[in-house]
Amino acid sequence: MNTLYSNVIIEDGDVAGEVSLTFKDARSFRHWLKAQRKTSFSVTMYVKGSTWARQHVRVSKFALEGLCIDDNEAIIVLLSKDKRGESYSASVELQRIRS
Repeated sequence: MNTLYSNVIIEDGDVAGEVSLTFKDARSFRHWLKAQRKTSFSVTMYVKGSTWARQHVRVSKFALEGLCIDDNEAIIVLLSKDKRGESYSASVELQRIRS
């Protein structure tokens, strides 16, 4: 499934139960962020010289509210439901858009 709203693209993730959201502007992302309940957030960090090149660091919802992007960037959110289905986990990453 690939659904396109004005500034958001919604796609099924690689794993069952995952959803990928692509926000084309920070305003749409903040609007979605404010509506989230029972969701934990993390950002992906790339570390040079480490055994683990990618690390996920937990962040607060408040920290993500100030996220800004340029016209050539998008905010990618990988949203997955926990095993009991009571809460969600969201991994947030910036990605440069090639045009």
